[in-house]
This record gives sequence, structure tokens and C-alpha cells, in this order.
Amino acid sequence: MNRTSILLLSGLLFASVLPSQSPNRIARPIPYPLPTTKAWEKAIQNGTRTTKGIPGPNYWTNYTQYKIDAELEPGTAKVRGHVEISYENRSPKPLRRIVLHLRQNLHKEGSVRNRFVEITGGVETSNIQVNGKKPGKRMVQVRGTVMTIRLAESLKPQSKVRISMDWNYRVPNLGAPRNGQDDHHVFWIAYWYPQVAVYDDVNGWVAEQYMSNAEFYMDYADYEVNFKAPQGFIVRCTGELQNPKEVLTKTEIKRLAKARKSHETVHILTEAELKAHKATRKSKKGLTWRYKAKRVRDVAISVSDQYIWDATHAVVKDQKGKGRDGLAMIHALYRPRAKAFQRAAEYGQHTIEYMSQKVYPYQWPHMTACEGIIGGGMEFPMMTICGGRGSSVLGVVTHEIIHMWFPMLVGSNEKAYAWQDEGLTSFFTNLTTSHFRTRNRSKDLQSKLRNRRRRRGHGRFFSMEEFAPIMRHGDRFPGRGTYSIMSYMKTSAVLGQLRSMIGDEAFFRAFREYVAAWAFKHPLPMDFFATFNRVTGKNLDWYFREWFFENWKLDQAILSVKPGNQETVVQVGDLQYASMPMEVQVQYKDGKKETKTIDIEYWLSGRKEKTLHFGTDVVQVLIDPQNLTLDINRKNNLWKAQ
Repeated sequence: MNRTSILLLSGLLFASVLPSQSPNRIARPIPYPLPTTKAWEKAIQNGTRTTKGIPGPNYWTNYTQYKIDAELEPGTAKVRGHVEISYENRSPKPLRRIVLHLRQNLHKEGSVRNRFVEITGGVETSNIQVNGKKPGKRMVQVRGTVMTIRLAESLKPQSKVRISMDWNYRVPNLGAPRNGQDDHHVFWIAYWYPQVAVYDDVNGWVAEQYMSNAEFYMDYADYEVNFKAPQGFIVRCTGELQNPKEVLTKTEIKRLAKARKSHETVHILTEAELKAHKATRKSKKGLTWRYKAKRVRDVAISVSDQYIWDATHAVVKDQKGKGRDGLAMIHALYRPRAKAFQRAAEYGQHTIEYMSQKVYPYQWPHMTACEGIIGGGMEFPMMTICGGRGSSVLGVVTHEIIHMWFPMLVGSNEKAYAWQDEGLTSFFTNLTTSHFRTRNRSKDLQSKLRNRRRRRGHGRFFSMEEFAPIMRHGDRFPGRGTYSIMSYMKTSAVLGQLRSMIGDEAFFRAFREYVAAWAFKHPLPMDFFATFNRVTGKNLDWYFREWFFENWKLDQAILSVKPGNQETVVQVGDLQYASMPMEVQVQYKDGKKETKTIDIEYWLSGRKEKTLHFGTDVVQVLIDPQNLTLDINRKNNLWKAQ
């Protein structure tokens, strides 16, 4: 337990044993300042970070270039490949080692895991070379999903090292986390090649074991991928296809050109053409699909001989600069039986356009949504794999595509801070799907729908004592259910409450500035929090402490109402540890209403109760009349005259 936790616990214990006090004396814990680390403070001193939520003048990220040649054998589900890596050290320190991820070793006997997975044997590597030379046996070490290569000579700042190797693995069956294959016909190739770990300005090498629950932390890179598959298998990949005439039919190429100009969905490959074996060019030796991608965190590949293919495009606001819109192609690939995916291209188009206007322009040439393999969805740069049925497909496709902003554009550490991508994505998923469903309805109706959804979730999500704080490491939550509720649902709700408190203008401006400042970089939670403090001009550390670092609850209550001939005296209280500004509204007999607000400073001073004075003939008292707070018990928010 760290010092801050001990101090906080001591404060709670002290408060709990105090005798009954008057409302003006401290009777509740006061949030401590946000905790920091020595590494964080050193980064500020080094000029790579600031206390304002923006990168410092000396900020840097290392960079990698990959050239991957690989082939899939559908019958055996084997992927074999050769990778050439050029890694540039842009940090001010020399590096004695290079650390890589072999994430398919999750499926190797003996690897540390926090869920059951199929054992495939993991990754086999061979012919490893560093700068064209074979390293000694003791220079290469593999432990679980992490490979470490010790360098014969330190990699100096502004220098590059070249690493190459062959590797192969078997694609796991349906049900594997975030990748797999379905009956040798639908393949999702992910976490499939040796990938250099992140070396950042705060923590140096960050290369934790991949145990399956917590996700990823990845650096930005350029990729050249040449992927071979049998004829009849459509291959979609992160990046732009370089050789369409060599792999696609003339009809498909013409239809793609039409989709580039049409805002309607165009059928690139129909079910009839799929059955007639017209999915690709003919070649008994197989086809090599050549893709290139720039400034992406990863590469994923979809391979299937059962997909039909739809496409359209999205207009990306300000993609080329202020007032200069751009274009992103939208693709949807799915099996004919997946009827709910018939609108997937439309969902993708709406999401890209809405988020580009609301948050930040989409940065890449296409977005592809593929169906199958997993129950929910998983995101990759320009690519997503989605399950779901019926109306749930809208939510799944939207959610996974919004991940193109968090963490694909804003490269946070998902493993350590799952909320920083899942929670932010969940918040904008609610906005985006609501906008899609209510585009032709009034803003008032949209607001009512949003508030009604928020009310339904309170008791279920926030009243259980066993929940851990949002800031918990992704592999250390007490169960996957708690991980999902806190990282996705509660974070989304907490952001919604913050929006209500500071207003839409400041809230969305803070988000836009956060994304703009940290695009293609690696923000930590403190950068996110500091951005909101700077933009609002307020110290919101109390809010982030209460709602992210603690598992405190909010219960605002009407304690008593005393009608009189001269006035009505209303006593309200804060019954739990969390606090928020309190809005108290009374309604008089003639129908008029009066509202008084108790500012947050009152509650942060340690008080738990407040007495308010209103006129006579009060028939109703209501706390939080717009249902904007995350109050866990709304039954004590309402009083009506008998």
C-alpha cells in the first residue's frame, strides 16, 4: 500500500470515530491531491511532460518500420512469415536491449494467463539477425510473451538497429481472445508478428506479459505487408492496397471507384458472385496482397472465402486542414447469413463523420468492419472484427470504430489504464449511436433519452461494494465483470456527469484539445486530467480523485422539510463520501418553481448537511431535477406535501 493510500485510509478511520458533529464541522473525508510518481515528476523536469496536459518541448516517441512477408495456409491454419524491423531510438538515452512482444505465446504451454485459452504451441522463431549478424544464444531471451534481445553495442540516440527473423504459428480456433479462425474459412490474423514494445519518456521499456484480459500499449510505426493467400480468399488489411489489379476482379475495381464517389452503399462482391467463385483474380499459386500503412500502432488482417463485400465513403471534416474536407473509404465484409451486417457500412460511415466533426478528423484512408470470430468486437488500426446480432450490431460497430480515436490515434496504455480507451470510447459510443437513431428528432428528446439511460444504470453499476476503482490495472480487477463495468460503463457515466457539471462547451473543447495534443503520442491519465483543469480554468482534481481513484458513492438526500407560515425550511445532506454540486428545486402551490444550488466548495469543506430557506406553500422538493448526477438512491431525492 502506498503512502497516499495509507493517509487516506487513516483519514477515513479518523472521520468514522468522530462523535456527532454540527453541520459546520468536518464530518467526511476530503479528497487528497492526485497521486503522482517520481518517474512522472522527472519527465516534467526533463521537459517531455507538463502540468498543463500537453506534451513538453522535449517530448519524443521512438519509431519503427516493418516489412512483413507472410503466407496463410487455410487447411492447417498456419501463418508463416519473415519480418524486417528498423527501430529508431529517438530518446536521449542509449538502449542496451530491444524488447519485443510475441503475443501468440499466450497460447503456449506454461504461459501466464488469466483466462482459459486453446494451446497451439505459440510462436516459433528462427534465423534471428541483428544488424545482419546472428546474436549469441545468451543475447536472446524469451519469457512468456516477451522476447528480449541484448545488443552487442548500445543503440545511441538518433540511431537505428535492424532486426530480422522468421516465425510461424497456428491461428487458434473460434473463441480465442481477439483473433482466431472459424472452420478454416474465416480468419482474423491479429497479434501475429514480432512487435517492438514501447519505450516511453516516463517509464522506459513497458513490456508486460500478455495474459489475455488487459489489452495493449503500442508504438507508432510504418508497415509494408505482403500477405499471400489462396485464390478466392478476400484479404483486407490495415493500410492501403497497393496492387488491386493483381488481386481484385475488374468488376470489383469499378464498383470500388463508384463507392468512392457515392455516399450510398455499393455492393462490391455479391452473394451470387461469391458462389460463382468470382471473389478474386484467378491464380492456382495463390495471390499476394500488398498493403502499406503509415503512422499506425499495429496491423491486422482479415482473410475469408465466405465474405460478401459492401463499400461506401465518409466525408472527413477538416481532414486536410481547416475547411478542407477529406475522404475515407468504408468497407463492410460479412457472411450472407449475417443479415444485421447489411447496414454495417452505413454505421461505419456515420461514425467516422460524426467523430471527425465532434472530436478530431479521421486520419487514415479506410475503415473496414468484418463480421464473425468473436462475440463482441475488437479494434485495430483501420480494421475491426465484430460479432453481435440484430440491433446490437449498430452499437458494436460504432464502439469499435470509435476506438480509432482511443487508442489508435491517442496512444494510451490500455493495459494499465483500460478506462482511458474503453471508457472514453463507451462515452462517445452512447453519443454516436444516439445521434444515429435520433437524427431526425429534437435535441430535447435526445437529452431525455440520455438521462433515462443514465438513471437506469445507477443501482446496478455503483452500489456493489466489491467493485474496484476505475484506475485499477486491467489485469488486476477482481473478475472480468468488474473490469468491464468500471472501465467501460462507470467511466462513461462519470464522463457524462462531468459534462453536465462543466457544460458542453468546456467539456468537448477539453476533449478536442486533449486529442489534438496527444495524437500519435502516449498520454497518461495525469495528462487527461490536467487538460480538463487547464481548459475549464478550475481545479477538478477533487472530481478525478473521487470518481477515478476511489470507489466512493454519491447519495444526496432530503433530510427534512418543515413548512411554516413565514417560510419552508428544507434540510438536505450528502450521505456518502462522494460529492457533487447539489441542485434543489421546489415547486409552489401555484405551479411556480424555484431552484437553489449548493456549490461543490461547501461539500469539499467537509460538511454533510445544509439548511435552505424557501417561501411558503411548497408542495414538492426535488434534488437533481434533471437527473444529471450519479446518485445511487433517488428515492430520498423527492418530497411531496401530503
